[in-house]
Amino acid sequence: MCLPIGKPYDLVLANINRNVLLATGGALYGRLRPGGTALLSGVLAQDTARLIDHLQQLGFRHRQTSAVDDWRAFAFERD
Repeated sequence: MCLPIGKPYDLVLANINRNVLLATGGALYGRLRPGGTALLSGVLAQDTARLIDHLQQLGFRHRQTSAVDDWRAFAFERD
């Protein structure tokens, strides 16, 4: 993930696998403005709890999970 330096983002969209989201969650949190939204997808159903737990530990608030077959998409908000 490559986010340009500058003002924080209001919205980030990412369709990336679980490992990348886990590895870059802190950087994502740092680039999202307070109250900003991260819409994340590309995660398998079995990785849902791990991803949600990790991002909540970083300070994200889990807002919604959507499912299509074995794939999940999430809406998170930065506190």
